[in-house]
This record gives sequence, C-alpha cells and structure tokens, in this order.
Amino acid sequence: MPLALPKCYVGNEPRAWQIEALAAWRAHGRQGVVEAVTGTGKTTVGVLAAAAAVDAGERVMVLVRALVPGSG
Repeated sequence: MPLALPKCYVGNEPRAWQIEALAAWRAHGRQGVVEAVTGTGKTTVGVLAAAAAVDAGERVMVLVRALVPGSG
C-alpha cells in the first residue's frame, strides 16, 4: 500500500525518493537526516514531515538561520 501524503500538504507531487524518505523518517521514530545534493528537494521532505505532524495534531516550529552580511 502506498504511503499516504499528509492531508494538509498542498505542495507539488513529491518525487518517489521524497516519499521513501518520509516513510523512513516515520519508521525511525520521526527522526533522521536527509542528505541530498543542492536543488533536489530536501525542503519538500521537511515540509512533508511538518505537515504529517500537523495532521497528527502536533505543533510545528521551523527555525531558519539567517545569514547577516559580514557575519561569516
């Protein structure tokens, strides 16, 4: 049976590897690291994971490091 996408997810159709990554994340206690080259869709996997948590009634916080010019 194929993995169901989170109900609240409204993005583009995920690639097969992204669905597999989400399934692996779920199977490993919702923990893991996504390693892939730039531009391949790591953010989509994160959004899918966040959407799955929202579907489960959990709260989600996304933190993004902002680079300030000159701060290295």
